[in-house]
Parts: sequence; C-alpha cells; structure tokens
Amino acid sequence: MIEQESMAFRHEFYEPPTASQQIIDDVTSYLGEYRFAVPDLDYKLGLEKGRIVDPNTGELMTSKAAKAIELRRKDGLKTSREEAELEGLIGIEEQLRENPFGTVIWFSPPGPADEGYGKYGFGYVGKRIGNMLEMTAIRLEDPSLGDFNRATKALWREERYQKAEDFLRSPRVINIDAIKVKEFIHGAFEIGESSGNDVFRRALNKMRGVIADFAIIEDNQERQKALYVLENLAIKLKAEYEQEEVTYIADYRNYDLRAFMISEAYISKPPVVAGSCGSTGRVESNDIFKSIGLFGDSLSISNEEWFTCPKCHYKADGPIGDTCPGCGLTKEAYAKESGAEACA
Repeated sequence: MIEQESMAFRHEFYEPPTASQQIIDDVTSYLGEYRFAVPDLDYKLGLEKGRIVDPNTGELMTSKAAKAIELRRKDGLKTSREEAELEGLIGIEEQLRENPFGTVIWFSPPGPADEGYGKYGFGYVGKRIGNMLEMTAIRLEDPSLGDFNRATKALWREERYQKAEDFLRSPRVINIDAIKVKEFIHGAFEIGESSGNDVFRRALNKMRGVIADFAIIEDNQERQKALYVLENLAIKLKAEYEQEEVTYIADYRNYDLRAFMISEAYISKPPVVAGSCGSTGRVESNDIFKSIGLFGDSLSISNEEWFTCPKCHYKADGPIGDTCPGCGLTKEAYAKESGAEACA
C-alpha cells in the first residue's frame, strides 16, 4: 500500500466533489516547482467582493490557508510560517481595497531545512486585471534575509525584518509597474536559467493528458500512486529535454496514465525533494548507489551533493533508491556493465 508522506501535495484538499481544473492547476504548479524548478511560474487568483479566492472553486484563499494550518497541527508540525501566510493574505486583501490596481509584492524566504523546506524562496508579483489577480512566482535561489531586506528597502523603504515570518506577514501593494518590479527582482536575486521555463512547457505539453486523467481520480491511494507516476514521468522528461536543444513542437500523442500505473518503474517512490511547502516525503537512508564506490565523489550521496548517474548524467537532489530515475539504470546493471562487483 502506498501511503501519503508528502507535505507538498496534500490529497485532503481535494475531497469530491472538487473541480478537476483546480487539481490540474495545483499539480501543474507542484510539478513546476518541485520537479522542474522553473524560475518563473504564472498563475491566477480570483477576486470576489474584495476577497481573494481560488479561481476554480471560489473558495477563499484564507480558508485554504487555515486548512493548511489545521493539517500541520494534526501532523504535529510547526505552523508559524502558515500563520504568517494567513496574515499576509489578509493584508493583501486590505491593501487592495485601498489601492485596487497597485502591484502586489510578497516575499517568501526559505523555511528551516530540518522541516523539509528547500534552499530557495519566492518573490510573488501580481496585478489586478478585472476580477483576477494575475500573479508570477519568481524562484529565488539560496537567498539570505539580507537579500530580502535590501529588496524591501529599495521597493518600499523598509528593512526591519528579522525572520522569514516577518516577510510572509508583510506583503505590499505599491504603485510601481509590475514589469519593473519583476525586472528588479531578477536583478537583485539569483534566478535560475530561463531555459528551465522552456523545458517545463515542453514537458507539460506531453503530460497534459495524464494530468487531466489524474485530476478525476477520487480514491486517495490511487491518486498517490498516480502522483508518483506524474513525478517520475516529469523527472524522465526533464532529463531528456535538458540534454538537447529545446524547440517547442506540439506533440499530441497521448500517454496512458493507467498503463503507467501498472509499471513498477513509474509507481516507485520518486526522489525526495524539499520545497516551499515542505518535502515530498521522508528521506530514507537505503541509497544503494552510494555503496558502489566506482566513481568516487560522482556517486557520493549527502545532504550537499546527491547522486549523478554515470550513464545518463541525471542529477538528483534527494535519495534515489536503487534505480536512476533518468534512465532506469540499477546498481546491479551498472556493476554488470562495468565489470565491477556490486556491493551487498
């Protein structure tokens, strides 16, 4: 039985009846952040009577934030970040009532690594267009609190923030053009290569069918298995597309989600990664590849440097078990091909 371990994608939010488009949007954002590390991710929020809502269901985003707090408390986890995010959402709503067409800016520094958060943060920039907030999440690699304070000083003349939660509860709606704000953030922080956006768009084009099929699964066990499929497929496509020049070509050949769900290679637990909503699972220590010892540091696995496949050069940012997610190479197969004896 596959059990849910991820704090990053919680099935409890999607009890039927739930609009499938909400699941499609959420899992697309999840894959974009956790599996493709896209530098810029566009998304939309709704506005109803001065409140920020999920555009697919109309549910208040403050209610969703409250659910996240409740789930973490239920799991015995800290909730200081989530409580600060709830305050931030309320602050944005209040400021938009005063300045409905200003630019929304919200900084989210990384959370504690020991709680499953990644080494990156976000700068969220948005603008009201009609009854929608058109937002962009800009991924900020390995930023310091000093970086965020310098940014807030430049944008709204404040640099008094001492911890991540101070930024989360203090978004601003200001009168600076959104495009200029995005350009400023790109210049003030370390941002990933823009080619990552192209790789994601290309992979997403291939995965639209299986994501749509995933969205209509109601059983949580089946949904978890299907999520593993999506993640492993995303890892495979990312590795493939990063090794070749990306040219966007429409490809409408359909993947069959159910066919993938009977394949051990695709329903195996994918590598654990940390992120803005916690890790995708519990880190385990049974990393078979680290015992091969044939390539020295290239196969060493630690919190700082993870596995790099000697065959396809897939680079993992978490434990990978005994099979390379990029090409399917196993410890035993590699040992046989190389003429080396596999370690027990």
